[in-house]
Amino acid sequence: MARKRTAPETKEQNESEQPKLPKHQWSVEGEPWTYRNPFQARKRWRARRRNRLTGKVEMLTLEGATSRSDAKSKIQDLAFNERKAHEEGEEPQDGPQDPKDALLGKALDLWAKTLDVRENTLAGYQKNNGLYKKLLGEERHVDELAYGDLENLFTGQWKDASGRTKILHRRQLSRFFNWCKLRGYVRQNPAERIIVQKRWQKESARAIRDTGQALTLEEMRKLLAACLEPNMVDLRPDVHGKDEQLSELETPAYLWLFTFLSLRTGLRVSNLLGSEHKPPLQWQHLSLEKATLKIPGEFMKNGETFSVPLHPEVVEVLMKERRVRYGKRIPPKRDPVIEDPPRDLEKLFRAALKRAKLQDGSGNFTGDLRTTGKPRPFRLHDLRHAALNLMGEHLPELVVACLAGHAGGSVTRRYATHHGMETMREHLEKLPYLLKGQAKTTRTKQKANRV
Repeated sequence: MARKRTAPETKEQNESEQPKLPKHQWSVEGEPWTYRNPFQARKRWRARRRNRLTGKVEMLTLEGATSRSDAKSKIQDLAFNERKAHEEGEEPQDGPQDPKDALLGKALDLWAKTLDVRENTLAGYQKNNGLYKKLLGEERHVDELAYGDLENLFTGQWKDASGRTKILHRRQLSRFFNWCKLRGYVRQNPAERIIVQKRWQKESARAIRDTGQALTLEEMRKLLAACLEPNMVDLRPDVHGKDEQLSELETPAYLWLFTFLSLRTGLRVSNLLGSEHKPPLQWQHLSLEKATLKIPGEFMKNGETFSVPLHPEVVEVLMKERRVRYGKRIPPKRDPVIEDPPRDLEKLFRAALKRAKLQDGSGNFTGDLRTTGKPRPFRLHDLRHAALNLMGEHLPELVVACLAGHAGGSVTRRYATHHGMETMREHLEKLPYLLKGQAKTTRTKQKANRV
């Protein structure tokens, strides 16, 4: 619990506690104002003060002040009275007397409208807001909510939640109550008093390390080969057990192309297949003649335009794909690169993992780069982990950051990630081929076999 700050008993004690600063840096802390060094303008002594909560800056005229020392004395009196009123639980005379009436449900909805974030991030906030309305009571007044109400959530409803989830809720609630404080709905932010436990931090860090899994180069090749093999399915829905009668079903072509592009480019699933908030990878994003890929920043997670070279293997495969689908015509700009809307992609992908012997009977990943602490399945997003892991084995870290579209996480990256297209291409072409040393069966050969 934070130690309660006591106000100075006298003006002389207040002056003695002020730090000895240079003349131009002189200041006094009130509550919530910070007062700066007084100055004379138009034969009057004036001073600026800044609100530490809102950042608002005001100019004060110190009536009756006849000298600099007299002006400083008046400022110290103002700051002292503010701190004393705050310690006694009162509001300064120039501040709001009582919090404004605001229901939690309406306040959460209004706060969500003020957030300037990406659409999918906003959807996450709104989902959590619905949870807070249910657990805290949307008809309750915001100023009625106390530290105990929030503490009960973390020790009760969210007791078994992961550390990462608890930190996320604590952060979002803190942002909401800070906004309420600025709007005058509450005096204090109860969420800031929720202490982030050391265990939460350890669990969060461990989750980040253990979540991703990757494939070795040989496992990538096995998976790509398995994506072309027919899917063995028992077509009798009412019969299960020992007398299985498996039939061959042709695997949709989009499975191989999706897997190959994921492993070769490292793009996220939403950038390849699209989502509610972004389109799939389109031909207008590609320049096969220049061997480049460019996706607008509004469709990228970090909000920055993604512009990188393409590996020669990607160019070769997409050239064949374009000839099969369009002949000598130019593809329409908005046509998706991965043809046909993927149906049951997750199910088909797991079947391919099983054929490649990268998945056990329980559905858990069995590759060499699996998470050993807690076995789990191989996700579609893990293809991105596999792609970037392969890049990391052969390319410098900062080049990988550019090719992955990661925002700089340190000062060094802010200065060192300015690589030209040809520099990145030179490094990118050092990666080993995924299709080298095996039959390069692509959509072209697939369609030829069908005919």
